[in-house]
Amino acid sequence: MADITTTKVKFKDGHTPSDKVAINGGIQSPPMDIKGRVRIMERDIGSGKKILLFDTSNLVVYRGRSWLVQRAINKSLASRSNWHNNFISWMAFGTGGTVAGTPLVPLSPELKDYGLAEHASVGAGTNYTTVDGLDYHTFDATYPKLTNDPEVDNAILDPSCTETDDIDGFIYSCDKFLLCNIQTSISASEYNGGTDPASYLDLSEAGLFISPSGSTSYSFGSGDMKMFARVCFPAIRKTANRELIISWYLYF
Repeated sequence: MADITTTKVKFKDGHTPSDKVAINGGIQSPPMDIKGRVRIMERDIGSGKKILLFDTSNLVVYRGRSWLVQRAINKSLASRSNWHNNFISWMAFGTGGTVAGTPLVPLSPELKDYGLAEHASVGAGTNYTTVDGLDYHTFDATYPKLTNDPEVDNAILDPSCTETDDIDGFIYSCDKFLLCNIQTSISASEYNGGTDPASYLDLSEAGLFISPSGSTSYSFGSGDMKMFARVCFPAIRKTANRELIISWYLYF
């Protein structure tokens, strides 16, 4: 696994203004490097056209890193029984990711974060579960997906094993599949703060969570959701007129 302290790898440490790229209607081209990135798009309800709103980096928190090492060696700490059996399985959204009074200035997630600052309620639909009074949204069907690292030369890798990339459709060496793409779509009826057409939520943070299951029918116990990574971004006013797509790229 790559060193998590360097700037080139999946678990990017830091969340500075230079990491945040506002695309503004798709005019500005997004960065090519998707490693460790979180991209938020708006989908037009009528045409289905997608517009990239923000492109920023995530931060894997201490608790997420603690889980990862236990998962890697298939061994849990005595005080954290069965953590190694859990996996990244939910996404959640909140309204506490910006500086108070300045909704366009994101906060910087910290390694010591254990949850979202202001965990938001989904409020509609069946694509979520509630644990300890907080809502967690499912991933889109067929996600997570494994995809290739475009910087790795396919020709130098083992040619005896190949896979077709689910995202671009090309065939690559198995050893080139180092990226994980997790996607969650927020429908028009979700995260609006109520059923009144005029109601809304200003979403400004998101988190990936590990748990024993990714199924809404699973019977979760208290403490089953643990945050793996957190991202903050300028507030997006979520109303019944907007659909959002969040793509999270983890790099191994």
